[in-house]
Amino acid sequence: LICGFIGGGEGSLKNLLTPSSAIHPEGMPLLIASVAALNGTLLSYDGTSNMLNVAGEIKNPGRNIPLALFWGIFICIVIYLLVNAGMMYVLGLDKMAASELVASDAAKRSFGMIGGGMVALFICLSVLGTTVVNILTPPRLTYAMARDRVFFKSAGIIHPKYNTPGNALLFHWVFMLPLILTGSFYMLTDMYIFILWFFNLFFIGGLFIMRKRMPDAVRPYRSWGYPWLPLLVFAGNSIFLVLVVYKDVVAYMQGKSMMMNSVAAIILTALGVPLYIWFKFRNK
Repeated sequence: LICGFIGGGEGSLKNLLTPSSAIHPEGMPLLIASVAALNGTLLSYDGTSNMLNVAGEIKNPGRNIPLALFWGIFICIVIYLLVNAGMMYVLGLDKMAASELVASDAAKRSFGMIGGGMVALFICLSVLGTTVVNILTPPRLTYAMARDRVFFKSAGIIHPKYNTPGNALLFHWVFMLPLILTGSFYMLTDMYIFILWFFNLFFIGGLFIMRKRMPDAVRPYRSWGYPWLPLLVFAGNSIFLVLVVYKDVVAYMQGKSMMMNSVAAIILTALGVPLYIWFKFRNK
C-alpha cells in the first residue's frame, strides 16, 4: 500500500502540506473531534494486548512479553503513520474526510478499480484474522476465572478432544450473538473502546494499590517510569473518558445520536457486578 500510494504517480506532495479547506474546529469542538478520532486510533493499537491473554503459554514471559509489546506497538505506529501519509499524499485531507472507505478510495485512484477492489479484499482478510484472534483469546481469561472459582465452574472445563477452553468459548458466543445481531458495528466499536479504556484505568489504579499492599512481592515485569509515567497515563485516560461521555451526552441531547454509547457500555458492563458479588459471597 505504502509503495503504491507514494510511487503510483497519482498523488502530490502538496496534499501533505495543505491544511483542510473545510474543516477548522477550534476550542471545545476541536477537543471533541480529537477524542472522536482517538476512538478509532485506540482500537487499532488494542490488538497487542491479546497476547497477554495467553501469557501462561509464552516461553520466558518476563522477557518476551515486554519485548513483544514494545516492538509490536512500535512497528504498528510506523506502518500506520506511513499508510496515513500515503493516503494523504493521494487524496488530501478534504477527500479523506468525505470518504467512508479511505484506504479503498486511495487504492482505486492509485491502482484503478480492480486494484482498489483487491485492496478492499485484503482489508477484509486482515479483519478476518483480527476477528479470529479476538474470538479465541478472551475466553482463556474466562477459563482462568472459572478455575479460580470466581466464575461458573462449567466454564473451566477443557474440551476432551481439542484440549481447548471450549465451554468458555460457548459462554462468549452466547453473550456476543445478541450484540452482533444489533447490526450496528460502529455502536459496538464505540462501546468496546470506552469500556476497554475504563478497565485500563482500573489496571493502572491496581498497579499503585498492589505496590502499596505488597511492597516486597516478586515482580518479573518492570513498570518503567513508575510512578510518574503511570500517573500521566492515568490522568490522560481519565480526561479521555470524561470527554467521551460528554460528547455522547451532547450528541444525544442535540438529536444527532440515537443512543449514548458510553453510558450503554457502562450499564452493560455493570451487569457483571451482581455476579462478582455472588461469587465473592459464595467463596467465603
